[in-house]
Amino acid sequence: MVLLCLSQHAPGAHDAGTEDDTRMLALKTAEKLLAEVAPGDRKALQALIQLATRQKSMAERVLQDLLPAITDDAGQDDPYLILAIANAYNIVKQPTRSKNILKRTISSIPWTPEKADGLERCWLEVADGQVSSGRVDAAKELLTKVLNHNNSCSAAYQLLGYLAEKEQNYKNAAQNYDNAWSFGGKSDLSVGYKLAHAYLKLKKYPECIVVCRHILKAHPDYPKLKKEILEKAKTNLRT
Repeated sequence: MVLLCLSQHAPGAHDAGTEDDTRMLALKTAEKLLAEVAPGDRKALQALIQLATRQKSMAERVLQDLLPAITDDAGQDDPYLILAIANAYNIVKQPTRSKNILKRTISSIPWTPEKADGLERCWLEVADGQVSSGRVDAAKELLTKVLNHNNSCSAAYQLLGYLAEKEQNYKNAAQNYDNAWSFGGKSDLSVGYKLAHAYLKLKKYPECIVVCRHILKAHPDYPKLKKEILEKAKTNLRT
């Protein structure tokens, strides 16, 4: 639950109009929930909350505090600890070190129910980096691994949808965006926009209009949606 709140705090998790208030509320909620976390996991999760501020001085403090723990037998297999250190490295502009420590979670840490959420988040970070560096096949393989363990992972479907869209495979893109949209509770409007766009490309105009209306109900002035997608879908539906 703590990490769920932190994902809501992440930049871009919401639209600009409500983003700041929502992120602050999510951060405060995460801090309250931390008291309910088992002591063994609390240190890394506390660090992740501190890192949510994106302050370089805080990231340097986290690295100083956590790096010694990563050499311990327990620490080197702790995905939350690795995630916190990787995030701190990114904040202090050391992305190579971040990538290297995250890679440790793919091959050397066995999956267990207790580590499932932490491993999933580490794998998603690695996959996102692979997508950014053009390693598409490696990203797809890792995202498939995520979905094999958690078939309702919205973030994995979203990345797969993005890759399919880049390949202009709009059928595959729509399937993945639809899963991301549904499993995400239809709350991430940017995913809805991408789904509506894929439906438009597939000439699935009724489905496109339904998604557009859902987005506009939550955000009546959602950028570009009416002109670039909804109006085109309605026009094509009439002809």
